Amino acid sequence: MLLSLIGMACSPYKGPVDKSISTSYYYSKKKGMICYSWMGNWFELGSIHFKADIESFEVLAEYYAKDKNHSYYKSENIDHEVDHASFRADYLFCYDKNNVYVPLKYVSDNYLDEAEKGHFLKPIKGANPTTFEDMDDGWSKDDKYIFYRYNPTELDRNSFEIINKAFVKDKDKVFALEFDKMIPTNIDVLSVKKLNERYVFDSENVYDYQEYIDGEKVGSLLTIPYSNPKNIYIKEEKYLFVEERVFYDDTELVGVHSATFKIDTKDNMYALDKNKVYYFGEEIAQADPKSFTILDYWIYAKDSKRVFYEGKEIKGADVETFGPVENDKTSFPMHKDKNHIYKNGEVFTE
Repeated sequence: MLLSLIGMACSPYKGPVDKSISTSYYYSKKKGMICYSWMGNWFELGSIHFKADIESFEVLAEYYAKDKNHSYYKSENIDHEVDHASFRADYLFCYDKNNVYVPLKYVSDNYLDEAEKGHFLKPIKGANPTTFEDMDDGWSKDDKYIFYRYNPTELDRNSFEIINKAFVKDKDKVFALEFDKMIPTNIDVLSVKKLNERYVFDSENVYDYQEYIDGEKVGSLLTIPYSNPKNIYIKEEKYLFVEERVFYDDTELVGVHSATFKIDTKDNMYALDKNKVYYFGEEIAQADPKSFTILDYWIYAKDSKRVFYEGKEIKGADVETFGPVENDKTSFPMHKDKNHIYKNGEVFTE
């Protein structure tokens, strides 16, 4: 109670203007001013006070407001960017009689430099402010266009379909998605179907598009042929089975025996078949699948001869006596054998 009272006394504002619309606009304790504080977290994120006409001040959306004289994005006067008389807003977008706008921070890496120049909004080219609708996941539309990442596309509006988070189509083409653009593909538009939010398949192949692999931009469309769609399925989100082939993420497990392949369901780290053991899709060459056991703290595992941490052998660890330290209830418990105590797979010395 005391801390709450101290917080209220130190707070730079009185109360929210309209909490049902925005948690960031507040009446300032300073006369004739409004306080903008993101999510009301003034203590950690700070607050900005700005002059406004208190009587006519109206919150329009989380980031937007207006009074009888001015339009605002957060605490900034944006009269030079929008038509004040017709200005309105919803959560992310704002509108006037001429344009639909999105904050520059969502479309430009240089938005801080633009803010220094007094520019906070980007007009969405070709967007009709009367018919514009947000469709989520970077998609929007009006009566003429489909927009991706706030740019108009040439997609056929009437036949447009979002297949999953990685692919879309219209009557003519299937497109793979990168963060800010669409990549045309040769996937069959008539037979394409969603496998999950990552993969699609048509009458001949399964497809996976990766913009980046291991942090490197590659723009790679993996194409996996199949003969029977009943033999296509996914296990534990990361493992794709196509006929006799198994893929982890974007990598095929070479030489896998799919009939005996099973995945540890504790955290999907380890998997094995009758011949091999895998850690996040990579073969553990030394591991014996016949005696391989995953321990209660599943980053650790062992077989009849070796102990493993994150798929790598702990050299010298004694298999027979290796296990968790008793009464260690932490998220990352220590382990021990007859010779040592181990932390994060290494011998622990204080």
